Amino acid sequence: MPGTVTAFPSMLEHFFGSTARVKLLRLLFRQPERVFYLRELARAAGLPLNAVRREVLRLSAVELLQPVSGGARPEGGVASARVKYFRLNTEALVYPELAALLAKAERWEEQVFVHNLRERGGQVKLLLLSGVFTGAPEAPTDLLIVGRLKPLAITRLIRAHEAATGKTIRYTLLTEAEFHDRRELGDKFLYGALESKHLMAVNEYAIS
Repeated sequence: MPGTVTAFPSMLEHFFGSTARVKLLRLLFRQPERVFYLRELARAAGLPLNAVRREVLRLSAVELLQPVSGGARPEGGVASARVKYFRLNTEALVYPELAALLAKAERWEEQVFVHNLRERGGQVKLLLLSGVFTGAPEAPTDLLIVGRLKPLAITRLIRAHEAATGKTIRYTLLTEAEFHDRRELGDKFLYGALESKHLMAVNEYAIS
């Protein structure tokens, strides 16, 4: 297992030629039906407007982005005739290959992320992934970690993963005593996490 959270993202950046392009592709492929305008793309990706403009031109040149005319936008807003809107062209020849590559990168990043949490986060007894990691937006948390933990190290790893992937992660850290107390009391939050769609990366309590 690789030992650093940046290994695969740097490969993607090398493959695509720029950090800005990787950020835009991640954003667009996560919401392939959504219509964006330039300033919205820049804000969502956390990139300068000029950088986004250059990448939009490049992606449009290979027909990966297509212009959308004025009218009602899918998310309910109304388009302006003076603003140029774009959406991902899911019929583009390169779309399936790029979608597969980005999906593979995301799986790899999650594996590295979990590995780093286990290695650097302290004595981890339970590590549960849900929410954004399992497609369960109703889950009360995305990450539940129990044990004798190193909160600062865990927070740094989470922030690095958020920066690399563009995801926002809700996380919950509990000591073993807190975890056992909540289980005894039938804590709604805890049982909501355990009953939601999840993956167990560490499970020393043998929770089914």
